[in-house]
Amino acid sequence: GAILALLFTLLVMPWLDNIVELLFVLAPIFLLGAWIATSSERSSYIGTQMVVTFALATLENVFGPVYDLVEIRDRALGI
Repeated sequence: GAILALLFTLLVMPWLDNIVELLFVLAPIFLLGAWIATSSERSSYIGTQMVVTFALATLENVFGPVYDLVEIRDRALGI
């Protein structure tokens, strides 16, 4: 999740202009996490953690684009 958030922040976020573009980019990541979360008991936790980490790192409590890489680093390290 943190790696996806880092790539999203560096490569995709600067090109987004409105909420519709953001939803089109976030939907596949959330669907992938949900698909992994509905798999076997051994790997379902990975999907949940991926989506939670990605959402916390990219969808902060700001009303605009997030370019802060410190939050992503802290999520990857578990701080």
